[in-house]
Amino acid sequence: MPPIDPRAVVGPLAPPGCPACRDRRRLWKDTSDSGRAPETWHWWCSGCRQTFEPTQQHKRFYM
Repeated sequence: MPPIDPRAVVGPLAPPGCPACRDRRRLWKDTSDSGRAPETWHWWCSGCRQTFEPTQQHKRFYM
């Protein structure tokens, strides 16, 4: 069996930190309003309780 190339192993991405919180709490992916369209989610912060629109890069990586 050939060895596993470490570049091919991709772990789960940690969500980004909140831009409004001092301690940069991790954002939660909120899909409660998405309905039938999976691309209509947003970020939610449990610290400051604000919502943030994901960037196009976020939508690609966290879809």
